[in-house]
Amino acid sequence: NFQFYKKIFLASLLFFIAALGFGAWRFFGGSNIVSPENVDISILGPVSIAAGEELSLDIIITNNNSVPLELADLLVEYPEGTKSSGDITADLPRERWALGDVRTGEDVRQQVKSVLFGEENAKKLIQVTFEYRITGSNAIFFKQSTFEITLSSTPVSMTVQSIKEVNSGQEIEFTVTLQSNSNTPLKNILFKAEYPFGFTVLSATPKATFDNRVWVVGDLNPQARRVIRIRGKVEGQEGEERVF
Repeated sequence: NFQFYKKIFLASLLFFIAALGFGAWRFFGGSNIVSPENVDISILGPVSIAAGEELSLDIIITNNNSVPLELADLLVEYPEGTKSSGDITADLPRERWALGDVRTGEDVRQQVKSVLFGEENAKKLIQVTFEYRITGSNAIFFKQSTFEITLSSTPVSMTVQSIKEVNSGQEIEFTVTLQSNSNTPLKNILFKAEYPFGFTVLSATPKATFDNRVWVVGDLNPQARRVIRIRGKVEGQEGEERVF
């Protein structure tokens, strides 16, 4: 009769709600079976490195959840200007590795290599993202960590000497010194000057290779230096600031 089926329907509905609530409790809380908080990311590497040298990092993923993590991926995103360790002419914005399944209590290690470039004492951030799935869900979960490293030196340092103030129409000279900080010869160095509006190049020693602003310096042996002198005239109004 109707009352009998009504009771069966209500009992089934209560059972479904209870099962759903229990599943949610076990997933999001309770025994905390699966949680990004139970995934540890350890990044082992130096605190500083010279720009242009190969950087090697060991990334260790530990699954402290009580269930395996499936179809795991490791994504590493590098700062702007990073190059591939195998080919320093190739940009390396990011890398991705397929780690497969990570069992309960298992450690997975991945070594990553890159070459960072930038100014001396610049701090660079490398972001590591661990992505995974779990049984019974199509969602992609993730855990992130960052690694900070300081560039202790650069392969080539550059100093520029000149005066800070000038009258309109007055000649001005810039002395640019390029110094090798590398223990190995540096190849195919190019120097480029950017001039502001109102500046006219009068002479340069040595002469520019292209357009009074580009010098093909060539190779620099360890600790070697090159000096470029640029003489010109600047026109402008009183109080104006110009950037070279």
